[in-house]
Amino acid sequence: MSFIAPLGTYFLTNDALKEVRKGDIVFISTEYDIEKYSTPQVIYEAVDYYPAGAIYIQKDTTLIDFIGHQMKHKLSNVKKLFWNIFSKNEAVNASVSDKTSVYFRNAFSKKGDIVSHVNNMPKSIDFFLFPRAPIDYAEQLKDLNYFVEEAQKKGAKVYFVFTPLAESTYNYGKIAVESVETQLKKQLKCEILGCAKDFIRKDTSFFDSFYHLKPATRDINTQRIIELYKKKQKTN
Repeated sequence: MSFIAPLGTYFLTNDALKEVRKGDIVFISTEYDIEKYSTPQVIYEAVDYYPAGAIYIQKDTTLIDFIGHQMKHKLSNVKKLFWNIFSKNEAVNASVSDKTSVYFRNAFSKKGDIVSHVNNMPKSIDFFLFPRAPIDYAEQLKDLNYFVEEAQKKGAKVYFVFTPLAESTYNYGKIAVESVETQLKKQLKCEILGCAKDFIRKDTSFFDSFYHLKPATRDINTQRIIELYKKKQKTN
């Protein structure tokens, strides 16, 4: 399963947990700069399409915050309504065969791989829009460990896999990456396949962000995960 990172680890892990079954082998991969909770703008928009996700919203601490977030969301929906009426909504006619669309409902193959970008030209990427200081991953780890424990109770086996990352981004934010890796290796309650450096790729391997691989490199990345998984099985 693949989700948009701004939803946060609390939403993602709890929602994914509902799909875990006995005998499953689960690979978790989270971004280095992912937060525990989503931003109000993202979560409210997601809940419009997926009402069951409302239980994963971080509760507002004050009534003023609650009213403010609700009003901003309602106004945003009104703005989108007018935009769709008076302008052409490209997403309505988006298809895998076109050369522009990437994120839309039918962008995935039957296996769950996003394939909408295979015909598209790569987009400009800011490889340095990434933290440089150490990242506190404590709250994210709580969510990950809860997922691991509950998945294991269901009879599943869980592994953590480091996310692909562009070489320039890694060099720029090496301290941040290493801080997350250290926390994961000390506190995560499941086996980890390889290390962060195993998934560093050349900048030219990425499509529209320093996390999103081009189709060919994605296949290489998947093969690397399989190799590390097989190696782990031999050592166990």
